[in-house]
Amino acid sequence: MTTAQITSTVTSTDGTAIALETHGPAGAPTVIGVHGATAYRGILNTAGDLADATGLRTISYDRRGRGESGDTLPYAVEREIEDIAAIVDLAPEGAWLLGESSGAVLALEAALAGVPVRGVIAYEPPFVVDAGRPSVPADYVQRIDAHIAAGRRLDAFKQFSLEGVGMPAEMVEGIAEGPWWPLVEPVAHTLAYDGRIMRDTMRGSASPLARYAAVPVPVLVLAGAESWPFVHSAAQALAAVLPAGELELLPGADHQLQPATVAGPIAAFVARTAR
Repeated sequence: MTTAQITSTVTSTDGTAIALETHGPAGAPTVIGVHGATAYRGILNTAGDLADATGLRTISYDRRGRGESGDTLPYAVEREIEDIAAIVDLAPEGAWLLGESSGAVLALEAALAGVPVRGVIAYEPPFVVDAGRPSVPADYVQRIDAHIAAGRRLDAFKQFSLEGVGMPAEMVEGIAEGPWWPLVEPVAHTLAYDGRIMRDTMRGSASPLARYAAVPVPVLVLAGAESWPFVHSAAQALAAVLPAGELELLPGADHQLQPATVAGPIAAFVARTAR
C-alpha cells in the first residue's frame, strides 16, 4: 500500500476540522473517497491501494463525527456537503467523488448542491426502490436519535443493522459481541446522519430518485454482481434517472469496495470525463 503523502486537516465552513490523507502522484487527477455508514479511516481505508491500482491521486477523509474529524452540532446534511467542498478546494484542477453505500448518496447530494466536481462514482447506493427487501420505517431516524440521546449506542447500531442494512438478527448479535464493535461504538451517533442523507429513498419506491435527474456532472454507478438483488435494482433505477449516467456490474464483487476490482472502471471513467 502507498504511504500517505500528506496527513492534514481542512476547516469546513462552520469551523469544523476535517481530517484527511492523500496518496498518489501530485499531478494526477484527484479522487475523493466518501465513506458510508460507520466507516472511517481507522477501520476502512482503501485510498492507498486505489492510488496504487489506478495511478490517480486519492484522498481519504474522516466524515464529521468520526475518527480524527470534529463534529460541530447541530448536524445538517448541508454541513457534510460543505466538508466535501472544502476538500475539493485542495484540487484546483478538479476532483471526482467516489462514494460507497450511503456515502455514494452524499456524493450525489454534493454534486446536486453545486460542489464543483468533475464527476461522481457511486458504488452501491443502498436505495430501496421495490419489494426486493423490506423498506426502512418512516420513524427510523427519530428512533436512532432517541437511542443515542439515551446513551443506547448498541441499540442504535442494532436498529441500523436490522432495518437499515437488513442483516439477520443472529449476524447482528455476532457483530455486537465481536472485536469490531469497540471501533464502531464511538461513531454510532453518526448513523442518524446517514439516515438523514438517505432521506426517503429506502421506502420501496424509485420515485424519490427523480431528484438526481438534476445532477449536473457525469455519474458512474457501480454494483457488485455478487451483491444483494435490491442493490442491483437501486443501481438500475439511479442510472435510469441520471442525465449523464453509466451503469456497470462488476463480476465477483459484493458490497465491500475492493480497489483491485473497481480500479479499471474508475480510471477509465476519470479519463473519459477529464477531457
